[in-house]
Amino acid sequence: MKDLLEEIRNLLNGSELCEDKIQLINEKVDFLEEEVKAHSHTKTLVEFSRELTKSKSLEDIMSFAVSKMSEFLSIDESLLFFSTCMEDETLERKSFVGSKKIEKTLLEIFQEENIPDRIPISPAQKSAVLSNTLYKLPSMRTIMMDNISQDTAIEWEEKLGVSHFYGYGFSNGEHLLATFGIISKVEIKPSIFQLFETLLNLLNTIIVQKAESEQTITLYNHMTRILDISHYAFGIFSKNGNLLKGNETFTRLFSVFPAHALNLHHKVFYNEIGLSQSNIDDIKKGYAINIDPENFSSLFEDQISGFTGGNITPVITHKNEVEYYLLFMISKAEDFRLLKSMQLQEEKYQRIFHYIQDVYFEINFEGKILEMSPSIEKYLSKPREFFIGKNILQFYKDPEDRKDYLAELSKHGKVENYRIDFRNMEGKVVHCITNASLVDPGTENERIVGSLTDFSEQYKIHQQIVESESKLRSLFDHSPLGILICDTHGKIIDINQRLLAILGSPSKDETRKINIFELQNLKESGIADEIRSCLNTGDNTVFETKYNSFWGKEAYAKIFINPIIVEDETSFVILMAEDITEIKAIDIKLQETRERLKDIYEKTNDLIYTMDFDGNFTSVNPIGEKWLGYKYDELQNHNMRQFISLDSAKRAAENIQKKLRGSSDHTSYEIEAFTRGGQKMILEVNSFLRYKDNKPIEVFGIARDITERKKHEEFIQTSLLEKEALNKEMHHRVKNNLQMIISLMKMHQKKRGNDQINHILNDISQKILAISAVHEDFYFSNNYKEIPFKSYFETLLINALENTDKGKDVTSKLDIGDINADIDTAIPIGLIVSELIHNSLYHAFSEDMEKMEIRISMSSIGKHIKLIYSDNGSGFDSTILEKEDQNSGIQLIKMLAENQLDGTFNIESGNQGTKVQIEFTGRKV
Repeated sequence: MKDLLEEIRNLLNGSELCEDKIQLINEKVDFLEEEVKAHSHTKTLVEFSRELTKSKSLEDIMSFAVSKMSEFLSIDESLLFFSTCMEDETLERKSFVGSKKIEKTLLEIFQEENIPDRIPISPAQKSAVLSNTLYKLPSMRTIMMDNISQDTAIEWEEKLGVSHFYGYGFSNGEHLLATFGIISKVEIKPSIFQLFETLLNLLNTIIVQKAESEQTITLYNHMTRILDISHYAFGIFSKNGNLLKGNETFTRLFSVFPAHALNLHHKVFYNEIGLSQSNIDDIKKGYAINIDPENFSSLFEDQISGFTGGNITPVITHKNEVEYYLLFMISKAEDFRLLKSMQLQEEKYQRIFHYIQDVYFEINFEGKILEMSPSIEKYLSKPREFFIGKNILQFYKDPEDRKDYLAELSKHGKVENYRIDFRNMEGKVVHCITNASLVDPGTENERIVGSLTDFSEQYKIHQQIVESESKLRSLFDHSPLGILICDTHGKIIDINQRLLAILGSPSKDETRKINIFELQNLKESGIADEIRSCLNTGDNTVFETKYNSFWGKEAYAKIFINPIIVEDETSFVILMAEDITEIKAIDIKLQETRERLKDIYEKTNDLIYTMDFDGNFTSVNPIGEKWLGYKYDELQNHNMRQFISLDSAKRAAENIQKKLRGSSDHTSYEIEAFTRGGQKMILEVNSFLRYKDNKPIEVFGIARDITERKKHEEFIQTSLLEKEALNKEMHHRVKNNLQMIISLMKMHQKKRGNDQINHILNDISQKILAISAVHEDFYFSNNYKEIPFKSYFETLLINALENTDKGKDVTSKLDIGDINADIDTAIPIGLIVSELIHNSLYHAFSEDMEKMEIRISMSSIGKHIKLIYSDNGSGFDSTILEKEDQNSGIQLIKMLAENQLDGTFNIESGNQGTKVQIEFTGRKV
């Protein structure tokens, strides 16, 4: 029929009919084609349904359906598959039908990406898979229940060469039973899509019925096997009341009753077992009723005495209709057996409770301990009775941990292998694992029941293993040596950062692309051959080589190659590389240094030697021959006492002991040595201790001939002594000459009675005394270069006060720091102070003053000096400063301060006295 319709279309395309008629005929042909398809689909559905009913198991049904639908699809580059839903809501792959190429590629992807055979159902897709609808899906990610990323899905689609995806979920509306999927290169035609959805809906009905039937049969068989060996009387009645099945105990109980009358709805039967019509009406409505053996008729007198009670329970389907009735009678023998079993279980429980190594517990949600097995004492160091009634939180290491624990319990109703850390009465942390369940949730008896297992020792071992692995990883990653591990085929398994740096490699991934045995650089350097040798012989090897890496970095390396033995076979090789490029460069420099030191040692004009702690020479450089006239061999292995004076030998020995005691690392001293001809030499010795492993092993020294230098020093010292003596004598004579001038001036003062002349002469005498005091201090000083201001000012005050009648009534206060000065600074300062003292005594102080005081202070910061002079006299009018003829003394002070000292001068005067401040930079402080 299909071929005939196609032939009609071809004839129309070649005919001369008008377009309207051709269009009309095509519409009729399209209608006929749809009728043909509908007839074909109906036929397909009938055949499909007939074949499905022949299948016995759920997997057989699905396998047949997928194979048949693959034939209908007729797309070469497509793959159909189905998965079954497990109890834990995961999908397990069962079979693929379609393109072998796509199937192979898909399985390879699963293996590479480590995709398990079971994948969880995404919560977002749960409602879709329960809707019994064939969906066109957006991507491979949806087929995988969102268990891969979108980027990964796109990558898979490119590898598989597919771009169209379809999925269907088989369910009873509440529980998912299986899923069906299609991946295809081309889109499925609408007619095939519609056919598939119809087939899948039909298949869903069959699968649900099959699943429920299998579940019912399985449950029935399990119950029958259990109840047949029990003392319970158990019978199943149909919704019409007919007996379907009864166990052996049921058959014996009702053996006296006619078999044809064993109908639950039959009046004779239900009256004989003590029921009424209203009871039967109740069970038909779905209510369970109790049966009292005492209400049974005398017909059952012998059999019923062995039972204590029973009930009839209707079994209601999801359509809220009664499907079966279960009649259940409880045997006294079974009660006794149960009671005995319970007693045995209680005894067993008590034995377990008291002797269990783990801890059994019952705790309410608020943390109150309801029950705890005696083994808790081993965990927390207190007996069971101590804990009953207390809150478990007080024994937690961190009470905040219980919040997460309760959240997990509330969410899942149980926890498995959950980690909790407690702290016992001694403060020690106990690491525990708990398995617990929430019992009687939502009731007043709600509690947490479970057990604790102490895994502190396992925790320690685990921590040690973790720390060991961490240390090994850290050692590997941060080792100063470059490390590489490869297998027997030359594939690089791991490599650390240090070796990447030595090679100049950009990354681990780039380096792993290299095969040890194939890279030409490794062959030329000999490294590849050494690794092969290690794999063949199992021997370690160490060698040095110059290596040009794949990335163009040149380096010298010391290579260590060791085998890694697994189950008595060399399975891997570990290569460690020490970059000795810098060491090689240092070796070259060291060699150059050795040559330079050898030249210095052999050609220097200083004597270089080593000796033991007793003074025996262990080495002497060749200069010893030139200096002392002894052969090189004569100096070596001889004691120093043979070549130096007794005092020098004693001094040298003392210096050796001083260094050995740790008083000094280095000593410098002089000795007298004698040549073979008896000529004396003065040697300056600098010696040190040589160490090995932080212990002194010998003395190392350098001796320099300072004989001529000593002669020059003695000559210079003599000259200096003579110069100092002459300098001292010069100061003494200057001082005496100044004293002679002062004496002559005093003689003139006595001859003349003019007070004004005497005052001028006295003023001049004070200034000469100031200069004389400088020379006097230099004469008595041990320095001859500088004098202290403190003693100098004391001399000036004494001289001035002794030459006036007011001297005995004047007090002085000196505050002079430790300040010294040379003669060029001392003389102008002396003249300034002398002039100021003179002004105070003759102009500032009057005879009727009760207290006359002079204060002098001098301080310094670095070379900056400040001199402050003050008195408590009557002061003077500031206009005097403007008249040169009345202030010649002040003008002198200002001139000395500014011109001689390059300083500043400032004067303040009033009723409270006069204050003068001079600041300058001293040439010698």
